[in-house]
Amino acid sequence: MISIGEQILEKENKLANIAKLAAMREVYARGKDWILVYTILALIGVLILAPCGFILKRLYAIDISWLVALYGITLFALDTFIIKRQIKLLKTKAASIQEQFDCEVLIMGWNKMLFSKKPEDTDVPKYSEFRIKRMKGKKKLDKFKNWYKEPIKKVAGNSAKLICQRSNIAYDMEVRNSFLKSVLIVSWGIFILLAVLAFLMELSIGSFIINAVSPFLPIFSITTKWHYEQKDTIQTLKDIKNVVENEWDFVISTVTEPDDTTIRQIQDRIHLHRKTSPLVPDIIYDMLRNKNEKYILHSVNEQVQEYLKSRGIEE
Repeated sequence: MISIGEQILEKENKLANIAKLAAMREVYARGKDWILVYTILALIGVLILAPCGFILKRLYAIDISWLVALYGITLFALDTFIIKRQIKLLKTKAASIQEQFDCEVLIMGWNKMLFSKKPEDTDVPKYSEFRIKRMKGKKKLDKFKNWYKEPIKKVAGNSAKLICQRSNIAYDMEVRNSFLKSVLIVSWGIFILLAVLAFLMELSIGSFIINAVSPFLPIFSITTKWHYEQKDTIQTLKDIKNVVENEWDFVISTVTEPDDTTIRQIQDRIHLHRKTSPLVPDIIYDMLRNKNEKYILHSVNEQVQEYLKSRGIEE
């Protein structure tokens, strides 16, 4: 009889399931596009309007502080009332498509009590096609193959699903930890740059607040939000990881398999995390892809070996 691990590997590379991953990434990308637009507009205020305000006032006695302040406040309002709403809707849709993928590949039923609505029938073909265009060719869909790692084929029961769930959590944690460090470096770097510029221009405290702090507000808003959201999300991931590892220790020590209810409960927490967690730019995923995949493969290998050893199976 084919093992659960083998079934997972067979299902994950079916074209229909690869399309789900492509669609999921496209929907997430649209949410990130909103963040990118906001960030660019915020940087325009900080890196162009603010320095121009310094220079015009210093050299020509032209005061555009009202424009700089208005720009920052307007952008702050745009983020609060429009951008956040759009991102929330897109995250919910993307998480639902990803849940559909996991339910199919990890052989689980959809939790109707917790998630009443599945993605629309048109969502996967529509967004996967957009993703293909964005990636400029179907061949690049190969990057979505082998989402779960080959060593799990040696795992017969539900433990294979548990290993896959743990690898999802571990991968996400690695990416978010790296992004958190980047956010801190960039935000403090920009603020220090403005402070140094203000000092060199010999601005008063009042002028510094109007010409530097006001345009920095959108950057401060988004980076502060990212910082605390990512910290909270990482803590949530640690909590889920602890649940998974406790279950894994029980599986190994008792030589049993996780039951379907436990697997579903863990998946519910993973889905809720995806639905509510802050987005991370694709560039961070791409930069860390090779490193993280090696790390996850090593981790999966270790778990598979531990599983086989607990059952007295020699390779």
